[in-house]
Amino acid sequence: MKYITSLIGLLALIVSLPLNAQITDTVYVPLTPDTIYYPYRNGIQMIEVDHMKLWNAHKVIYGYQFMTRGLSLAYPVLPPISNEYFFRDKQGKVIRAFNTSVSLDSLQKFAFRNTISRRSHIENKRYTHGLLENINFEGYYKVFNMEDIQVQRKKIAPLNILMRMQMHYMSQFEKPKYQYDTTKKYLAEYPYRFKVYSRDGSKDAFTVYPRGGAEYQNYIINPTKVKFGLIDSLGKIIVPMDYQWLCPWFGVIIAQRNGKWGMINKSNKFLLPLIFDEIRWKSNALVMFRQNNKDILANYRGHIIRLKDYDQIKEYYPYLLVSKNKKLGLLDKKGQQLISCIYDKLYFVYEDKRRNLLVVQRNNLYGLVDKQGQKLVPCQYALVRYDDQRKIYLFKKEGIEYRLSKSGKMVKDD
Repeated sequence: MKYITSLIGLLALIVSLPLNAQITDTVYVPLTPDTIYYPYRNGIQMIEVDHMKLWNAHKVIYGYQFMTRGLSLAYPVLPPISNEYFFRDKQGKVIRAFNTSVSLDSLQKFAFRNTISRRSHIENKRYTHGLLENINFEGYYKVFNMEDIQVQRKKIAPLNILMRMQMHYMSQFEKPKYQYDTTKKYLAEYPYRFKVYSRDGSKDAFTVYPRGGAEYQNYIINPTKVKFGLIDSLGKIIVPMDYQWLCPWFGVIIAQRNGKWGMINKSNKFLLPLIFDEIRWKSNALVMFRQNNKDILANYRGHIIRLKDYDQIKEYYPYLLVSKNKKLGLLDKKGQQLISCIYDKLYFVYEDKRRNLLVVQRNNLYGLVDKQGQKLVPCQYALVRYDDQRKIYLFKKEGIEYRLSKSGKMVKDD
């Protein structure tokens, strides 16, 4: 009996070791945003209070509880709609301010540091790497109409933020130890964020609600009044605050105004007029709008690709794969035809990283074309394979393999 009791105790100790090991894991939870001091330019220094990075840090920490469980739940607090921006001259006077409720007179008394520092107390800490910079437009910055926005603003205790981090841990043994600034009793959380995923009151909108005591106390009360614009690094307004939404996307800006979507550049010039009802999807080369229940495809130079010429079109980076009458073809990013719709199959071979030759098939026989559509190997072969070692394509016909010679002729592979 004594032996059995000892064995049970040993097994209990072994089982508990991994759980206890997880308890000793420490996660740093930042509570205040970075203040970034940029170099002076033309006698003006930009100072950025990076609320977005703080939110991203909390979101990343929140996500760690799902990593070993194969789950993923959205962080129950939406991100700030932008950061705060201040501009001061070399005498230290703050001459412009955006996205802040603090007046210019009050800012003169604020103790901004006399420094040029871009070090972060967030990104250098454990568990907060890989954060996104998704509100800066390569030297242009998103601003909004502060004077028209009403917010609910309440101080929040650090404990409430910690509860957001740990609301889905299955047991106390799973929770890591949280390291944070214990001297802060209450925090003035930045309130300029939405509380719902849709601002127009549509039936698809839903509220981001707290669970497990995680309070959501600071948010915009009248979200339909929010208008966005852009400033440069000197604090000059480049795009007026006249848009419901601005989304930077591969060198252009997808914009919304009065419920209609279009495309502008950083100088507020229209690449596509704001006439589209919605965005269906976007990629690194294309955006699909919808207008009057019809799909409209455009690239980022503002060129419309005529969908009516094809039954289906989709991105096949860096090209467009199109079909017509169940036959496949290829377009470039401008919508210019490279390969006409005559093939049953058309694809790059994954192992060939050059991506300049495409395997094609017609009537169950294989051939090869280049990316300009020039036929290199006619569709006369039963099988095709890629020899990664020699970087060549081999085609089989009647049990014999052939390759394309440097002279452009098919020769028997020795």
